[in-house]
Amino acid sequence: MMRSLSSGLVFNVCRSVPARNGISLKRMLLFGQPGAGLKSVGVMIATQQQMNDAQLPLEQRDYCAHYLIKLMKCKRDKFPNIFGCKHERHDWDYCEHLDYVMRMKEFERERRLLARKKRIEQKERAAAAASSS
Repeated sequence: MMRSLSSGLVFNVCRSVPARNGISLKRMLLFGQPGAGLKSVGVMIATQQQMNDAQLPLEQRDYCAHYLIKLMKCKRDKFPNIFGCKHERHDWDYCEHLDYVMRMKEFERERRLLARKKRIEQKERAAAAASSS
């Protein structure tokens, strides 16, 4: 399920994200870990128990759930002033955006691989038909 991001939000591509093992999180999400395929990028940080305690709906239990939990906690703690949680909201929206971009890249990759496989099979059939004639 795709969620819409807050209107007017501009994503800063050059935003610095803490590095893990010398690789920035943004780079890991966009390009994958070195030596790994695209599908092995996502890592769940929030546990099932944390999501249950935060009463997250099932459709929001994704790779960005830990940011959503922080946002919900911030809103609860700063209740009358829920606009004091801009940074948490931005982090969650940014994570959702990166997740969406990654899913689109995976979809395009799969589409191109299937089209390539189909072209190769057609060439093989054409070559077999030409050699048998």
